Amino acid sequence: MAKFCAKCGAHMEDSDLVCGQCGTPSGDAGPSNNSKNKGSLFAILGGAIAAIIILVVIINIVVASAGYKSTLNKMVKAIKNNDSMQLEEISSSINYEIYGSFDYEEMLDNFLEYRLDDYEDRVDGEVRNISYEIRDKSEITGRKTEKYKDKLSDEYSIDTDSIKKMVKVKLKLTVKGSKKSISDTIEDLYLIQENGRWKIFFDYIGVFN
Repeated sequence: MAKFCAKCGAHMEDSDLVCGQCGTPSGDAGPSNNSKNKGSLFAILGGAIAAIIILVVIINIVVASAGYKSTLNKMVKAIKNNDSMQLEEISSSINYEIYGSFDYEEMLDNFLEYRLDDYEDRVDGEVRNISYEIRDKSEITGRKTEKYKDKLSDEYSIDTDSIKKMVKVKLKLTVKGSKKSISDTIEDLYLIQENGRWKIFFDYIGVFN
């Protein structure tokens, strides 16, 4: 089948890649189209990789935040249910080293008993629900975390290798009964990431001051 140059109209053989008259590439040679297609493919792949990287960063931020909020949810639920075992499960090992195993367990029992008795008196009956709001949050810098770890190691002989991050929070609790609602505050509460899990530490004696 005969073909002709799209630019000058000269006759071309089927095997010709360019016009012998004017040098214009034949329509079926296609090197420029292939280059364009490859360029488009690389652009799409590059955009997809960039989007994945951004998504991973966002997920890491959300998971980090959700991680310690999940621990706070468990703590507030444990307070409402008078569940000292749940509090023990989410407590940092630092609590046991500093306060002593028995003393810390007794401290949790007293903590729950005092608060629930107070809440029931103030709402005039059974506590139906407890919710929380983070009123203040301080993410401890890496340098300060290392300083705190050195203090724990030097003054309390605590192995701190598992500690990665620390956050200090102040919570406002809203306690609801059948007749009324009241508020309460929990201060000096630290969230400590140990072995990838967020734990709670009540700094009642000013360890991190």
